[in-house]
Amino acid sequence: MRSFFTRLFSEHAAIYKVSVFIVSVALIVMVFPHQGKFKYDFHNLKGKPWNYGDVIAPFDFAIAKSSETLSEDKSSVTRNARAYFKVDKKIYPLKKQELGKELEKQLAGKSAHIRKQLEGVCTSLIDSIYKKGIVQLNDPFEAKPTDYSIYILTDDLAEDRELGDLFTVQTADDFIKTRLQLYNSSEANGLIPILENAIEQNIFWDRETSEKVFNQEMGNISLTHGGVLKDQSIILKGEIVDAEKYTILESLKAEYEKQIGVNGNFVSVWIGQTIVVSLCLLVLAIFLIMFRKDIFLDNTKITFILFLIV
Repeated sequence: MRSFFTRLFSEHAAIYKVSVFIVSVALIVMVFPHQGKFKYDFHNLKGKPWNYGDVIAPFDFAIAKSSETLSEDKSSVTRNARAYFKVDKKIYPLKKQELGKELEKQLAGKSAHIRKQLEGVCTSLIDSIYKKGIVQLNDPFEAKPTDYSIYILTDDLAEDRELGDLFTVQTADDFIKTRLQLYNSSEANGLIPILENAIEQNIFWDRETSEKVFNQEMGNISLTHGGVLKDQSIILKGEIVDAEKYTILESLKAEYEKQIGVNGNFVSVWIGQTIVVSLCLLVLAIFLIMFRKDIFLDNTKITFILFLIV
């Protein structure tokens, strides 16, 4: 251990010089710019003449949509979004079977003619109701107009329907009462409770599918519209920077900074700059060793020179 510290003390001059070298490299790299910069400052020129030279596209690039246009596109998707509903195919057969059993009990003792007639009426009513479907209206849809369009999924097929084409529990009940009043008989009116028990919602809002499709449509909104080809004129000196030109210039700036590494790998930039600076200082050090050996004999002088360079 003692020999280690003795050796370390004897080499303190070399260690000192290496340390100064490393600190110098670090300081120089730190003050280097690590980002590219677009050479035109045009943010205050909107609606004013272009006071720089003619701008020609140095490469192909897409024209990004303005925030206002993107906002309009998103509003359009939201406004035209369709809700998806699913049909529960188990409910109708089950309710029809229950209705048949209840009718058998209710009409026991009636003549065959009357029983057949009333069973036919009830079956026809239930078939008509479930053919359209009985929809469950959640909060988002209770205030929707009758012409509001939705998609109804049946066996993975989407059918375009309007809410007014479907029954609710209330409208299905009104439909039954209205139809049975046409028969004007006590037997028919007595079947109303049985038919009401056969009414059950079989069309339900599919939140998962609705949100999935909505998110897909939002994701499909294009962030660009059109593009500019290499060597195409973008704006000429003295030309007014209107909204379209401004959008093109913003797109050019974004693409330019992307290509020169503003959004690239900063680690690679730091490493590259460190190598370049180290090589430059090494060349200087070799020069001093070869032609100015007296400087390297004095730590104060070499420190002054390196920090003067920084």
